[in-house]
Amino acid sequence: MKEKPKQEDKQKQFQAKYLEFQLLSEQIKQLQEQMQRFEENIIEARTLKNSLEEFKKITPGTELYVSLSPGIFAKAKLDDNKKLKINVGSNTVITKDVEDVKKMIDKQITDMKDVYKKILTQIQELAMRAGALEKELKELAKNV
Repeated sequence: MKEKPKQEDKQKQFQAKYLEFQLLSEQIKQLQEQMQRFEENIIEARTLKNSLEEFKKITPGTELYVSLSPGIFAKAKLDDNKKLKINVGSNTVITKDVEDVKKMIDKQITDMKDVYKKILTQIQELAMRAGALEKELKELAKNV
């Protein structure tokens, strides 16, 4: 009779560790998705910064097309290639010069990279824990 409780305890222990392993795997997957979004946002910010460099080269008075939404454009004439209007939230718009906007984007990129590194560290820690759990599960599976 004593053998049965031990076997049941091993099964419960196996199930608990397996559940923890599944939860870790799900957390890792979610963090990887967050990392991918940060990578995309960093690329988008770098592209915007490059676009600002090109924008500075456009001569005032040049006609160009302005995107109103994806696939919809309006013809416009550039009055000033040095200043931009920036929405800072709460329906508040301020004027900044192109170089200030580029600095703002650089800061955003730096902040995103910092968060990216923190997420990567979390993934590594979770992966180490998942690896250890996997070994434990293999050992427990032999005895269940």
